[in-house]
Amino acid sequence: MGEADTTTPAHEGVLTDNVISERLTQRHHEGGAMIEQFAERKQGIAAAALRAGRQRAANVAAQLSRRGRLAASAELCNEAVTALLRLVWQADTDGYAANVDPVTGRLLIPAPWGDNGYRAYGLRSTEGRALRAYMMGIQNKPGAGAPVFTYDGVSRSWYLNIFDHTPDTSLAYWKKWGMTDKQYRQLLR
Repeated sequence: MGEADTTTPAHEGVLTDNVISERLTQRHHEGGAMIEQFAERKQGIAAAALRAGRQRAANVAAQLSRRGRLAASAELCNEAVTALLRLVWQADTDGYAANVDPVTGRLLIPAPWGDNGYRAYGLRSTEGRALRAYMMGIQNKPGAGAPVFTYDGVSRSWYLNIFDHTPDTSLAYWKKWGMTDKQYRQLLR
């Protein structure tokens, strides 16, 4: 039997902490990357529409539907929170969490729903605002249990709930209670 491939993640499709950190750094430094991606997508869509002709125009329109875009935005928000969860549980060389205050759980890095944090995670401002509204609402959601992140209005800071959650339970919590496309649509109204 051959050796295991160490370049492939253990779980395909799961981003490693290093990849997430690199992407956040890259997106932070490449502020215009989203605009370039949008322009490329727009050119690709226009080219596809021209090639498709009139018969397939309805199919192209269906792919570009508002519902599809909103579902994609909700999924991007969920991915951003998952990336944040991986970052906040990263241990520093001393064994303590590197990106949160080890005593209080206060976030020391930007959150994707923050006024400036959404850019670092590749979100648009609308997505960041919708995610912030969702995060505020989930704190008191019946049946959801102790939230992973809590907001303190006095200090105007977000905190990781280090008392009730571990890395595994926080990811499981978000997988269960993450934002759906229906919730995202409602938050935009």
